[in-house]
Amino acid sequence: MRFAPILFFALISCEGGTTYTKSIQNDSSETLNVTTFSYYLGQQGFDGIQSGETREVYFIDLERQFSGPNYNCTEDVDSISVLTNSGKTLVQNILSREDWTRESMGGRMSREDCVITLTDSDFE
Repeated sequence: MRFAPILFFALISCEGGTTYTKSIQNDSSETLNVTTFSYYLGQQGFDGIQSGETREVYFIDLERQFSGPNYNCTEDVDSISVLTNSGKTLVQNILSREDWTRESMGGRMSREDCVITLTDSDFE
């Protein structure tokens, strides 16, 4: 019985999970201010994403959770607000799953890294 707690701890620490990230690649001429809203992380703001910069705007590491082959990059985000310093409005639907690029890595320590690229044509 003395070894049972050690064995239990060893089994739990081997379960793994998934790290989920979302990044904005700013290929526009604008400086962007991004706010993400999600159940897991609440509201998070990221100001001053410069032209040519890529910035991670969502990061969470969930133990014992794994995504399947149909994972949608926007399913764990409630909304994303993108404002420009010049007052232009984003016309692209940022929650459209087709506009995100997804890179997955399976295994015990899985990753789901998603990137959306915004250009000048996405703003008016």
